[in-house]
Amino acid sequence: MRNMQESREKIISQLNSIVVPLNSVELYSDYDGLDYLGKRTKHAKIVALGEVTHGSSEIFKMKTKIARYLIETCGFNVFAMEANMPEAYRLNDYVLRGKGDPKKLLAGMIFWTWNTQEVLDFIKWMRKYNVNHSKKVMFAGFDMQYYSGAISELRRICIDCKAEYIVKSLNDLEVNLDKRNQVRNYKITHYTKKEWQYFRKEVYTLREFGNKNIKDPADKTWFLQCVRIIEQAITFSWNLRNINYRDKCMAENLLWIANNTAGSKIITWAHNWHIQKKGKVMGYYISKQIKQKYMVIGFAVNIGEYTALHLKTLKLSVYSLRTPPTNSYEYYLHLVGKPLFLLDFKRLNLNAESGKLFKKKLKFRSLGSVFYPIEFYRQSIIWRFDMLVFIEKSSPTNLLLKH
Repeated sequence: MRNMQESREKIISQLNSIVVPLNSVELYSDYDGLDYLGKRTKHAKIVALGEVTHGSSEIFKMKTKIARYLIETCGFNVFAMEANMPEAYRLNDYVLRGKGDPKKLLAGMIFWTWNTQEVLDFIKWMRKYNVNHSKKVMFAGFDMQYYSGAISELRRICIDCKAEYIVKSLNDLEVNLDKRNQVRNYKITHYTKKEWQYFRKEVYTLREFGNKNIKDPADKTWFLQCVRIIEQAITFSWNLRNINYRDKCMAENLLWIANNTAGSKIITWAHNWHIQKKGKVMGYYISKQIKQKYMVIGFAVNIGEYTALHLKTLKLSVYSLRTPPTNSYEYYLHLVGKPLFLLDFKRLNLNAESGKLFKKKLKFRSLGSVFYPIEFYRQSIIWRFDMLVFIEKSSPTNLLLKH
């Protein structure tokens, strides 16, 4: 028992000597502590910011503050969220040109998770930044679960090209997809072979049309990407929402943004699960492509509350986080005694007590958008993230629309 106590004290002492205290999660607070992060991300092309739950206000605020810092001081020029791609590009019209109502555009991004005051505050900050700077920052999304926004974009381009027969084909495709994808209580069934052949043929026809008939290079590139989003959404449904397929597509779309944005340095916003470097997830596919230019910052929280969807009632509610067990990473991070800090795994001595601890498979919290009674899963996080932001207490996100 005494040996265990001594070992725990060594771990806490060693962690205390290497963590970087942060002063506040608030967007407009000063940057104390973040200069360290700036040095570590200097050569990164993509910096991924995670979250342990889709419903924590403090995590959202800290992510927007880090994003603000990276844009203002490190030259990052793209902010890309785990949001459906075409719908997010509509919001980019506001961020770049001031077109539209940001509240309505945010509500049009489908997922309730991002429809919060925390995200809206940052979008308004981005708009203000673009008004006052010649080097602009853009807003993007890289998810692909829905097809309607992509069809709308294709329809807009085809109307401009006076391609009425393709517009009719798109209208028919949307009607048939809507009929097929009537989801009730998250129950989805396989496409029939006939349905699959029809949808694949329509996608092929659209791609052929785009390649042969759209002359403007920018329109053609965006047209073909929207066709790809439709194809991804259809295949995702065909695979009964296979999460690994979704992650592969999100990585593909994020790299498309990187390759089609001049001088791109991207801040990515997604769940811890998607950004990590291990497993068949988005971060794994990205790190395979750009190696050390991909930097991953995971998030952890100790106690408090969060917003989540109840799967049976489909209503949003506030839930309490469970107290971390003694065999969890959160337990040890809490014992450091600082309410907000950054832990760089590169600074861990893997032969010291703290390094040995982080090489172990301990419990680590992972919650998504849906309430689930099991919060902790065994994993070794040192190989999944480059750094970790720890927040002592969470409160629920401030939703703009009540469900």
